[in-house]
Amino acid sequence: DPVVAADATDRAVAELLARYDMVAVAVCDESGRMLGAVTIDDVLDRQLGTTWRQRNRMTTSRMG
Repeated sequence: DPVVAADATDRAVAELLARYDMVAVAVCDESGRMLGAVTIDDVLDRQLGTTWRQRNRMTTSRMG
C-alpha cells in the first residue's frame, strides 16, 4: 500500500490520493513506523483554507 514520508509536500500527498483514488494515506518514518495519516479532508483544508467550510455552509443555507 502507498505511504508518504513526514516531509512529503502537500502536492505529493494530493497527487498520491488522487492517483490511487484513496481517502487517506499513512504517514511513515524512515523505518516504516506509522506516524499518522492524512485524509482527503486534510488536503482540502490545506488547499482551500479552513474557512472554505464556513463559506460553503453560508452559501448552502441561503439556497435552502
